[in-house]
Amino acid sequence: MKLFVQDLIANNLLVSAIAAPQELFQSQYQFIKDDYPDHFFLVKENVEEYVEEKQRRFDSMQDSNSILHMNNVNLPDVIHRRASTRRFDVGKKVSMQLFNNLMSSMCQKPNEENITYYYPSAGGLYPINIYVFVKEGRVEGVSGGLYILNPAKHALVPHQLDVDINSDAQYFTNKEIAKGSAFTIYFTYDGEVNMQKYKGQGYYYGILETGILMGLVSYYAEYLGLGSCIIGDLEFRKIEPYFKLKTNEVYMQSIELGMKVMIP
Repeated sequence: MKLFVQDLIANNLLVSAIAAPQELFQSQYQFIKDDYPDHFFLVKENVEEYVEEKQRRFDSMQDSNSILHMNNVNLPDVIHRRASTRRFDVGKKVSMQLFNNLMSSMCQKPNEENITYYYPSAGGLYPINIYVFVKEGRVEGVSGGLYILNPAKHALVPHQLDVDINSDAQYFTNKEIAKGSAFTIYFTYDGEVNMQKYKGQGYYYGILETGILMGLVSYYAEYLGLGSCIIGDLEFRKIEPYFKLKTNEVYMQSIELGMKVMIP
């Protein structure tokens, strides 16, 4: 009976907490026509071809009935420049000032009568927790290890300083990115924060908020001169024990950051 129960747990048939995003949405894949073999996306050239095809899906759209043609506008430079950084300068440290500025963007606004942040959240509840893994010797004045952000105190709190989160949890396409970055920000969703008010919809709002936060971080990083790369997926189970997540707290996504390689 014990083995039977353990098997049910291992196959997510017997659960006691909210599902991870991958488990939550996996069933939706059955409705998508998929003619690609399993090994197709393991080949770099195939991935590049696939991406170009999807990016060009609007090229054949008829525009004869268009009611508005937008002229090119002078968007702020930070929007023009923003691009994913897949190669970081491993020989250059991130300054304490840059690191502090970036962390502050995810904290509560200072000197406010009401508690507010620099990004929106449904009901003002802010259910996303933020963990930061700093590599030893890569950020000035910050010891290597895993921290959790306290947005109310504008402080990084040591969570597990004696861990080394390497690239083993990354899929092959992202291993080199993770090896070169100076620090990684991990976002988790705590269902205990907003589900009492929003029920299951609270999970959806948490997903949206994660995307908003990553957009804020990536654009502000560009403004500061830092490189960033949002990681779409990784084998989080390999590093999950380091985080000591609560029962209804699940990993959402991460972003790698560091100094850009300056091309002459």
